[in-house]
Amino acid sequence: MKKKLLILAVLGCLLYNQGNAQSPGTESPALNPNPEMGTTAPKKRAFFVTPYYEFTHFKNLGLVEQTNYHSLVEGKSQDIYLQADLDEYNDHYGTEYQSGMSGLKVGYQVLNGLGISAYAGLTHFNFKSWVSDENTQYISTQYPALTLGVAVDYEKTVYKKLIFLTALTYNYCVTGTPVANINTSEKVLSSDLNSMFWELDLAMAYPVGRFLPFAGAGFTQQSVHSIYKVSIRTTDLEGNDFYNTTEFDSRFRGASFYGFAGIEYRLIKGVSMYLKSSFPNPLRSNMGFRIVL
Repeated sequence: MKKKLLILAVLGCLLYNQGNAQSPGTESPALNPNPEMGTTAPKKRAFFVTPYYEFTHFKNLGLVEQTNYHSLVEGKSQDIYLQADLDEYNDHYGTEYQSGMSGLKVGYQVLNGLGISAYAGLTHFNFKSWVSDENTQYISTQYPALTLGVAVDYEKTVYKKLIFLTALTYNYCVTGTPVANINTSEKVLSSDLNSMFWELDLAMAYPVGRFLPFAGAGFTQQSVHSIYKVSIRTTDLEGNDFYNTTEFDSRFRGASFYGFAGIEYRLIKGVSMYLKSSFPNPLRSNMGFRIVL
């Protein structure tokens, strides 16, 4: 009789523990749907680190300002493009860029669902202007350019496991003496290039086991500031050679709505990897890992 009572007591304890393990209060937290995060949702006041790689191709930039500074023997002068000149460029030529960045993001979970982060990376930048069948000008980074950015993201479960996410990102890239190829015989004396963009993303995600597929839409506004100076060889009436210089100061801007989709996979507790693609403009692929500290 004592053995039967002992067996019943053990079985009762096992059933009790099993019931607690299946209760809603002890479920594992859902994966964080932020395509820049890619891991289990961190608790309030947690830090997270994300190493990642990103490729971007953005088209349809428009020329919004153009000033040419001339240093001649007769003196200095400048000419500024009128709106008609800007429209003529935008009607006949294309402007775009490609970039590949390796970066590291460090973030902090201010509240449950609300995170802030900052990132830095090295970028290879290839900028094209005056794109046409006859002539295309290139400005490319000779050495990796420095890219800095900040982001704010927020997520909330809206129905059962369905999760809503929004993220706002600001990015700034500055190059160090890029190489300019303007397809002319003029000698390039110096060049400079920097770019900036901000983006707003809205997405929905639904966890399925260790996987979290997500999809959404966003809006971005981008700008590129390009400067290069050339030396122009000139001969006077007496046959003597001398050089004039012209600096081309150009500002380009563009905006676009886009869609994106991706998936993340939880490797172990606190660590996951993700893949995100945006289309059609910008055309972008982003992959990385996220580690909650």
